[in-house]
Amino acid sequence: MAADPLHSYEYNTPYREKNCWVGQLADKLGQSYINLGDGGAGNFAIGQNFARFINYDLHMCDQPIMVCVGWTQVDRMSWWDEEAYHWAHSSWWDGQGLIPWPGLAGTANKFENSRKEWLLHSQGGEGDGNQALTDSAKLLVNSVCESRNIPLLQFNALGDHHTYHDYKNYYLPDTNTQDYLKSDQLIPNDGHPNELGHTDIASRLYNFVNECKIL
Repeated sequence: MAADPLHSYEYNTPYREKNCWVGQLADKLGQSYINLGDGGAGNFAIGQNFARFINYDLHMCDQPIMVCVGWTQVDRMSWWDEEAYHWAHSSWWDGQGLIPWPGLAGTANKFENSRKEWLLHSQGGEGDGNQALTDSAKLLVNSVCESRNIPLLQFNALGDHHTYHDYKNYYLPDTNTQDYLKSDQLIPNDGHPNELGHTDIASRLYNFVNECKIL
C-alpha cells in the first residue's frame, strides 16, 4: 500500500495509477499495490488514511504487505468535513480562495463551511501546529509498522522536513524530490514530477529498498 501526494486528482486514471512512482515501484518489486494517495493531502491525512487501512482493511490482505509513504509539505493542512463525509485539503484553494482544479471546482461549496473553520483555527499561536501534526503522523506510521513487523519505506515527496528520529527506512530524509529531479523530469511551473520524474523516483526507491534490505 502507498500514500502518494504526487498522485494528482485530475489524473486519477488507470494509466496514471500504473505509471506514477507507486505503480512503477510495485512493478519492479513484482507486487500488486493499493494507492491510498489523495491529491493535495497533508501529512495528517496521510497518517489517518494509513490508520484507517490498518484498523479496517489489513485483515482482508492474505499476503504480507509493505507500506510506502511519500511525505508532503508541512504547511499543507487537511481536515475531515463531516457534512461532505470527505477529506478536504488546504492546497485545493488558491490565494483568492478559489478551487482551480477542474475535478473539484463543482464541489467547492461542499467544503466551504469547514474551510472557514479551519482558517479561523489555523491563525495566531497555532502556527506551529502543522509541524506537530507531521511529526505525529510519522511517529504513528513508523510505530505501527515496527510493532506489526510491516516493512516500511518513506521519503519526502514535497517540502522541507526536519526528521527527529533516525529512521533507517527513510530515503534521503533531508531532501525532497525537487532537490534531485532534473528540470525535464518536472512539470513546468508546477514542481510536481512528470512521468520521467516518477520513473526516476521509482528507480531510486527500488535501489534503496535493496541496499537497505527493507524487504
